[in-house]
Amino acid sequence: MTKKFTTLLLLMLGCIASAVAQTFQVAATPTELSNLTSGYYVIKVKSADGKTDENGNYLYVQDSKPYYDTKGSENNFAGSSISDDNHKYIFFVNNTDGQLTFQAYGTETYFPSISKATISNSTPGRQDPFTLNTSHSTFTPIETSSAWYYMKTIGTKYSWGGAKDVTIYITLNNKQQVGYYDIKETDSNNAQFQFYALSSVATITYNFMWNGESMGKQSLAVSVGDHYPTPTYPAFTTSADFPSADATVTAADDGREIVLNCTLNAPFTVSTAEAPVYYYLTTATDAPTMLYRDGNSIKYRTKEQNGTLNNVLNDLWYITGNPLDGYKFCNAASNVEAMSSDYIMKNGTTFAGSCYLSFSSNSGGALASGSSISGSATKVWDLYENADHSFGVYPHGFSMDYCWRFDGSSIKFNTASDRVTSYTLSEPIITLPLHYSEADDATFATTCLPYAVELAEASQNAKAYAAKMNADGVHLEMNEIDAIPAGQGVILRGESADVTEATLKVVASAPAIDNDLLGTTSEISDLTNILTFGRLNLADGNKGKVGFSRYTGSKLAANRAYLQSTTAQSLVLNFDGQTTGINGIESAVTTTDAPIYDLQGRRVMQPVNGQLYIQGGRKFIAR
Repeated sequence: MTKKFTTLLLLMLGCIASAVAQTFQVAATPTELSNLTSGYYVIKVKSADGKTDENGNYLYVQDSKPYYDTKGSENNFAGSSISDDNHKYIFFVNNTDGQLTFQAYGTETYFPSISKATISNSTPGRQDPFTLNTSHSTFTPIETSSAWYYMKTIGTKYSWGGAKDVTIYITLNNKQQVGYYDIKETDSNNAQFQFYALSSVATITYNFMWNGESMGKQSLAVSVGDHYPTPTYPAFTTSADFPSADATVTAADDGREIVLNCTLNAPFTVSTAEAPVYYYLTTATDAPTMLYRDGNSIKYRTKEQNGTLNNVLNDLWYITGNPLDGYKFCNAASNVEAMSSDYIMKNGTTFAGSCYLSFSSNSGGALASGSSISGSATKVWDLYENADHSFGVYPHGFSMDYCWRFDGSSIKFNTASDRVTSYTLSEPIITLPLHYSEADDATFATTCLPYAVELAEASQNAKAYAAKMNADGVHLEMNEIDAIPAGQGVILRGESADVTEATLKVVASAPAIDNDLLGTTSEISDLTNILTFGRLNLADGNKGKVGFSRYTGSKLAANRAYLQSTTAQSLVLNFDGQTTGINGIESAVTTTDAPIYDLQGRRVMQPVNGQLYIQGGRKFIAR
């Protein structure tokens, strides 16, 4: 599971880490290439076309783009100190065998790599300006005069016959910005660099740990005597192992490694396939749009409860993984992960074809040699955290520029700025209507669902009940339950007339219950021996309290509880010793006219004296 730190960085928050107050000493003279070692520098740039002062102007980063001071700027850091309000002028220059990379201070962003040329992007080396990101280009310095150097790298340009290597230089444009271009070394807008070293810097390395394993490291520089620099944590994580707020760095701390055991503070519970925790997944907008499953497609609608109770699992998601290896968004109905519908290029800048979020991949077969693709369709995602605790989602190990972008009809991965990029998760709540029974002064319903549920906190005045048949064969003893297993028929009861609905939370499983009620998730048309729930008919023709009686309709709707009995005509409910009816409750026909059955449920036309029979739901001895 160990990863290079560059992978960890792509899991970090999509914003630059805030640097603590730090002051550095800047060298009075520039560093020659022969003495240039990996370390922190301020950099001057100039060009021959007069965009800068003759002695150059300082390079800095703003909004992830490199700029240089305007001509005539009063900034002069050489030989002086540079404080926290000017940290944007600091760069970490890595020198490996004379090859340089440039990293913005306090971030893990670099002068970026240049993607390979394609037919649709024939000159990727022409970037004016470029934006820093987590990839990097390597530059060869070319000396122009004492301590001044051009920066050269290699890119590609597409022409007949395919992509061909071209020389790329760092250039200065007319808007104080820095770019790349395939020009000649002698061109007047070619940028020349000069380096001024920083001193009295201690490097602190943070070792991020997850479940006891090292998942990557981050090194940050800090002046001796200042507080420890704050690392950039993966989204929704923190650590209690960070040094105390009053601790300061000493010279002996240079090279110190601090282990940070990470804990998750996400707006969701991470699931396993064996123990999923369900959520609705919606856009973080004023009118949220819900993502749901329709076959192999991911579709979208205004956030509302599914009109078909049996289909609710299609609306639900659970999330597996961790903040360092990435996450998978799995649908509750199918247990299939959301994935990109096609390949993603390794450099994270290109999605093949019309790539969108789906449950299936269009990618397959061999790709052209050298196309440098990442395996197959992407199923693993990283998160970045927004200020309101919503989150964005982007491909694991790729650029955050290619996050999930909802355009109103699908989620794609282009860089269009007018798309929804923030999402939230909410509890998987469903509500069921309860109906008032005046005789009981309470509200009722029955239900049977193809998934487990539990009573939500919002349903404090509504309760759920399983039932057991009493020994007399007439009463049902009602037993309160907190959770309802899948496929179980139960009764829902509101404590008063104003409790008009029961609020249930969908869960992966619920404890088994002792229950004589049956349930159906589909319509039943054969109603032989079926008793259904409702207000019982009294012998005088009036409506009584609720109970179960012979059903006179033609069909029993889906998601209902019922009973089967060959003998009973009606059954009353016993809630904590209080029955919903009294001994006078009858079926729709009077007791004296009701059919007579023996104890095996067979209808008897001529009772035999002294034998036990059942009539109207009651046992009696024939006389």
